[in-house]
Amino acid sequence: MVNDLVSMVTCFSDRLYGVRDESKLKKTINELEKERQMQEINENNNESNFDKS
Repeated sequence: MVNDLVSMVTCFSDRLYGVRDESKLKKTINELEKERQMQEINENNNESNFDKS
């Protein structure tokens, strides 16, 4: 009975925070990946500019 209650609470909290919405999750992952790539590009540019001076 406790397991059922925990499952219900988990399900409702997942819905509340949008964890079960796969499209939302995929969109967030894609956005984070793009940000990471941009940071990596900026870091590489900064390193190459530092090497030139």
